[in-house]
Amino acid sequence: APQLQAVAQGYSWYELESLRQAVGVFVALYHDHIALEESLVYPEARARMAEEAASRDQRVAHNTDDPATGA
Repeated sequence: APQLQAVAQGYSWYELESLRQAVGVFVALYHDHIALEESLVYPEARARMAEEAASRDQRVAHNTDDPATGA
């Protein structure tokens, strides 16, 4: 990480071979992170959004059919 920080901050004291290795590790971790999000986080988020939409649709339908609301 210090090698990547040095590059990001514009310093040139890094060792090129160490930087190559650090970038390889960073890319592997990044790919693992994205795969984990796509397999766990996104499906869960989509399911929750679908539940919220269904609940909202039920409330709207109920309020439309409710004689007490005058709608």
